Amino acid sequence: MTTKPKTRKAPAKCTAPKRRRAHVLTEAETAAMDFEPWQEVNTKKLPNNEQFMENGLSHLITCRMALVMMYRTKAELSEMFEKDGDAMCGLVENMESARNFFSHFSELLDAASARLFAAGFSVYQNTPEKCGERGRESGNA
Repeated sequence: MTTKPKTRKAPAKCTAPKRRRAHVLTEAETAAMDFEPWQEVNTKKLPNNEQFMENGLSHLITCRMALVMMYRTKAELSEMFEKDGDAMCGLVENMESARNFFSHFSELLDAASARLFAAGFSVYQNTPEKCGERGRESGNA
């Protein structure tokens, strides 16, 4: 009776999931977009004035800290974790909280910008002289 020699499996490769490339719209495609105005205001996902006053400033401070972290090397950040891991983990948690707090604003701004581009490109295609100086200089609405 022979036995097969044991072989080790190769370690699994860690690869990022393949992302589909988004189609970039041309000016004409953007100008052809249509949309309906909102009929009701649904601000439930956005913080109200009280929530913004209570949490907004701390989240803005966290955003400033995130900016500072972008100028640090991995070695510097690692050293910061070694010196005060609890504080750094707290910062990571605060960043997630700030991201969640501002995410709906980001979605709102993206959607509003898309509407403005659609309207602006439509005007630019038909009457570029009405797009103002900035629109004529850049060739965009």
